[in-house]
Amino acid sequence: MVDIPILASPTQTDKSQKMTGTKFNVAYDSLEKLQKGETTELPGQAVLYPYFPKEAMHGMLASFGVWFDKGLFDFAGAKFLNETFPDIKPLKMKEMLEKAWKKA
Repeated sequence: MVDIPILASPTQTDKSQKMTGTKFNVAYDSLEKLQKGETTELPGQAVLYPYFPKEAMHGMLASFGVWFDKGLFDFAGAKFLNETFPDIKPLKMKEMLEKAWKKA
């Protein structure tokens, strides 16, 4: 089991687990928990607390979670580089994971 400190959707998590062949220890924070400024502590966060206090870090991460839920990071109507440069084909999530995590 691997603790992965990322924000990811269930679909992304499933794809990542299949690609690596590793089961992740996954926690999903409810919107109610995020609205209280609370998040699940991840293993890699504790070493940062001397530089970024725990309460401030969790408050910031909770704010991002609420903003994601409200759609503030949706880019509908924005002009994307894919439109400006249609000949350049970006990697799909699966392709990126295969290149980065595939076991040799």
